[in-house]
Amino acid sequence: MSRPEKVARDKFGRFITASRLHSSLVGRKFGRLRVIRFAGRLKGSRLWKLRCDCGKVTFGTTNGLRRGDKKSCGCLNQNLRSARCLLRTRHGHKRRSGQSATYRSWCAMKTRCLNAKQKLWHRYGGRGIRVSRRWMTFENFLADMGLRPAGTTLGRFMDAGDYRKGNCAWMTRVQQVAEAKKAKAAA
Repeated sequence: MSRPEKVARDKFGRFITASRLHSSLVGRKFGRLRVIRFAGRLKGSRLWKLRCDCGKVTFGTTNGLRRGDKKSCGCLNQNLRSARCLLRTRHGHKRRSGQSATYRSWCAMKTRCLNAKQKLWHRYGGRGIRVSRRWMTFENFLADMGLRPAGTTLGRFMDAGDYRKGNCAWMTRVQQVAEAKKAKAAA
C-alpha cells in the first residue's frame, strides 16, 4: 500500500494530500453554483466543475468563486437583465420584439415637433406646432388617446393647433384629408 502524495502544507505546517486539498470546496455553494469536483488547473488556478441551480454545468476558479466574480452559469445575468428591463419599461409598449403602433406614433409626433434635423420639421415644429407638456411622457399620451386602432394614425382637428388632449384623435387617411380640407376652407 503506497502512501498518499504530500503536495502542500496547511496553515499549521502539516502536509496536505492532493485529495484533501482538492476536496476543500466540494459540496460548497457560491451564489447559484454548487461545487461538484476538482477539474484541474487553469493558468495556475484551481478549476472546479460546478452545477448551477438551473441545472447547467459550468467551470470556475477558486478565486473567482471566493471573490464572488462567478455566481451562476449566466442565468443570473439574464434574469437580472430582464427584471431591469421590466422596471425601466413601465408601459410595455417598447419591448425587444418591437414597438407597438401607439408607441411608434408617439415617437413620430415628438420627432416631427422637436427635432429640427427631421425632414418634416418645417411643417410641424418649424411652424410652431408643439407637443403638450403632459404628452412628453408616453404613459400620459396613452391614457389620453388609448391604443391606436388598426388603419389609423395620429391626426389633429383641422390640421391646426398643438398636439394635446382634445385636439387630436386616431384618424384614417380619409378623415385626415377631410380635416385638411376644412382647414383650407376656414383659411
